[in-house]
Amino acid sequence: MARNPRHARRSRGGGRFYVWGESERYWSVTTIIDGAIPKNALKWWAAKRVAEFAYDDASVWLAMPRGRAVDYLKQEPFRYTRDRADVGTTVHEAAEAYALKRPMPTFDTREERAYVASFLDFVRALQPSYVATEAEVYHRTQRYAGTLDAIVDITIEALAALNVRIPDDWRRRAITTADAPFVRLLIDYKTGGDVVEEKGVYPEAALQLNAYGNAEFMGLPDGSEAALPALSGAAVLQLGPRGWRLVPVRLDDPALPLAERPIFKAFLYAREVFRWVDETSKDVLGDAIEHIFETDPTEED
Repeated sequence: MARNPRHARRSRGGGRFYVWGESERYWSVTTIIDGAIPKNALKWWAAKRVAEFAYDDASVWLAMPRGRAVDYLKQEPFRYTRDRADVGTTVHEAAEAYALKRPMPTFDTREERAYVASFLDFVRALQPSYVATEAEVYHRTQRYAGTLDAIVDITIEALAALNVRIPDDWRRRAITTADAPFVRLLIDYKTGGDVVEEKGVYPEAALQLNAYGNAEFMGLPDGSEAALPALSGAAVLQLGPRGWRLVPVRLDDPALPLAERPIFKAFLYAREVFRWVDETSKDVLGDAIEHIFETDPTEED
């Protein structure tokens, strides 16, 4: 996703980290998850993508020299991912404009307009009230940070009007006011996968959202810190060119002891695996003590 959070930086290895205050450095939530959690489904997707592309585009690559054709085919998953990242950026720009009540940007391609139309259909259907958008969150104790997509309020009435089952934990942690009860949801936008076939939202989303939802504070643009608002739950808003899905994601209650927050604990385990990959593994092998034979010792004189 081609977003540039104010305090995010790129490491030499290509990962992301955040800098807060004078010199506090935090690993990025998405960098931790990408570096620690195996993406087995991604391998099969990439193989299928190349196979489909090879069949559909045979007239182009068969005319190339072998080496060039191989390179052209193997790059297809990365070309596709870059295109999806561009669409994701478009959706974030549209969502931020809506949340901040700014004029909607002009989008050039038909695909961009289709995804934005799906987002606008979501807001027409559920009338979310935005509490936060593109907010940086930090956990000083556990030393991680990230940028959440949105926190929104949606009334129970709006959800019920769609004739969908409202998750029990959302109802249990709903907020009651003089007007109408509502749920306050931590939202992550996804533009990959297939909304129609209900594919593309994976369990790893729970690790990401629980890391955000269990953060210790939000870092505000002026450098001050604010507590995260109490949340009723979390969800992935998956957007496609033909519609949208709001997929509930289980969110551990940060008020509970760590032993009673299994998803957040799993994220912390992933963080330790990432620590191994990024730091500890770099110096676990010492200088070898070796003796190299100048001649083959099995040869007879």
